[in-house]
Amino acid sequence: MAVQLLGFSQTVAKNQSKKEIQSQVKGTKDLFRNQSQKDTTYLNEVILSDLKAPLGSNFRGATQVILNSRDLLPFRTRGVATALNQLAGIEVNGSRGPQGSILSIYARGGRSKQTLVIIDGIRVADPASASLSYDLRLLDISQIDIIKVIKGANSSLYGTNAGVVVIDISTKKSVEKPVGFVLNTHIGTHQTAENQNNSLNYTSVFTGLSGEVASWNYALRYSQLNATGVSSFNTPGQIEDPFSQSGLHLSLGKNFSDQLSTKLIVETQKISADYDDAFMGRDAKNTFQTTRDHLASQWTWRQSRGVLKASVSLASYDSKDISAYGSSVLANNINAELIYRYFVNEQWNIITGVQYINDQIEDNPDQNTPATDYSIIDPFASIGYIIGRFNMQFGGRFNHHSQYGGEWVYHVNPSLFLDQSERFMAHFSLSSAFITPTLGMFFGAYGANVDLLPETNQNTEFGLSFDAKKGTQLGLTYFDRKEQLAIYFNGPAFLYENQMNDTWAKGLEFQLVTSLGEQFKVQANYSWTQVSETAIRIPKHKANFNLQFSPSEFTQWSLSMAYTGKRVDTDFSTYEQKTLKAFSLIDLQYGFPLGLLNSRGFVSVNNLGNVSFEETVGFQTLGRNIRLGIEIGL
Repeated sequence: MAVQLLGFSQTVAKNQSKKEIQSQVKGTKDLFRNQSQKDTTYLNEVILSDLKAPLGSNFRGATQVILNSRDLLPFRTRGVATALNQLAGIEVNGSRGPQGSILSIYARGGRSKQTLVIIDGIRVADPASASLSYDLRLLDISQIDIIKVIKGANSSLYGTNAGVVVIDISTKKSVEKPVGFVLNTHIGTHQTAENQNNSLNYTSVFTGLSGEVASWNYALRYSQLNATGVSSFNTPGQIEDPFSQSGLHLSLGKNFSDQLSTKLIVETQKISADYDDAFMGRDAKNTFQTTRDHLASQWTWRQSRGVLKASVSLASYDSKDISAYGSSVLANNINAELIYRYFVNEQWNIITGVQYINDQIEDNPDQNTPATDYSIIDPFASIGYIIGRFNMQFGGRFNHHSQYGGEWVYHVNPSLFLDQSERFMAHFSLSSAFITPTLGMFFGAYGANVDLLPETNQNTEFGLSFDAKKGTQLGLTYFDRKEQLAIYFNGPAFLYENQMNDTWAKGLEFQLVTSLGEQFKVQANYSWTQVSETAIRIPKHKANFNLQFSPSEFTQWSLSMAYTGKRVDTDFSTYEQKTLKAFSLIDLQYGFPLGLLNSRGFVSVNNLGNVSFEETVGFQTLGRNIRLGIEIGL
């Protein structure tokens, strides 16, 4: 895991050099050290999927975690949600359930609507969803290269929904040869703790071609996943609810010169998930289907002291709910962004840009719902400053919304090394965020209110960290978050409204990464989160421990233990609050070489103790499951 603990970065994975990460920290100094070469220096160290990322992990005082492709290996048959769930301060409800479970992200006491997902530098959000979020079930984990998780209120840099966490996902790049081929296939069980029939109800396949020819690069990838054998709701009938996911991705890039490059992305993603009637507590023949079609173009222009990046994205979401209260929605999203990063001198750099968002839902005469849309225009700027052991980043964004008007947000992030060797650091962050109401809340058929205002967050955090620079890191962060104008549904009035009373969350996060020799690696984290009474499904105590033993490049043992404390949930059949018991899970995985170049096999046992537990009131969870896989790369 490449982990940035409170501003430090460490590369643990063998396929990523620590020197590459450190080059981001000293990038501005290198740029101005030799002025005679400035015309041929193009700041490659900041040509990332997201130019808004700080220059080096210590430049911005905020907690970040990076999961690279090697870190994701233990989660290859369980998905992105499970990988995120093992991070401090993040609870992904549904990640321990059947493959088709609805996923809700609770980070630092916040909800899914306060989580922003970015894929390859582009905001992704379904305008028709209840939380204006992206369904992580659409994304196959085999396509992912890196996940960067940035905690705190970050709307001033990333825009709407970046209230508690930004999940920045980069998909795999083309291989540096004319033709590269990859094939991953997995098979195994998909069963609960009470029904250990050991049927092979889980299958997945991922295959892709990619390469570079002259100044061109390309990637073509396909994924398919199917899971059956489990009922989504815990009922006596236990009628299985199948799930399927598929995706097709095509990208084509061109380097016109060392300065100018472009990429075109075309993809389609589909999911189909059967589900039960949670309100009545019974099996039902309900199905939810979503198809996401996406077209995007990105352009990058490198200069001697700056980088200019432009992107335009068009996405459509065709969603169908086939049930007694079914619906059909076709939603579209346009996202365009222009970002410029300029290095004034060794101490100063500037990030500035503007984002345009248009969310729309098409009319549906069968349901008597008219077409609706709104637009957002967000100019933003951030200034970075480095002098000696002191670092600072500060800036703001003005959000102009076609429905509710304007909203200002800001960030101030200083950090300071407390020793000459730059091993101890203190950091502080003060920032704000806004969360746009959904189109359904403004104009939908159920409780719409055109007078809604955006939810706002204010986040304060500070912490200390230590980096031995020889394989050991530890850090402790305290955060305090307040939320104003939270949107809720007023049942008696049948209306969405802004809540007048503030809600809040505060907590501590502890993280440790250390090496026991060259072959053993230990990662551990603990989070304590206290929330206001209205919050549900957020454990007060949560801890994760992982021990990896890697005797060779293609041989790895991984032992993971996770503790999830008590939390409160709502029984939506009675609307009563229920306290769910704490539980602990153990996972074991073994990867081994197959004797072919860049090929390996693996076997994983999840929930080794076959623990029976409740994650969400009434819904099923997975017991012991064994899965086998083969991964071939040529």
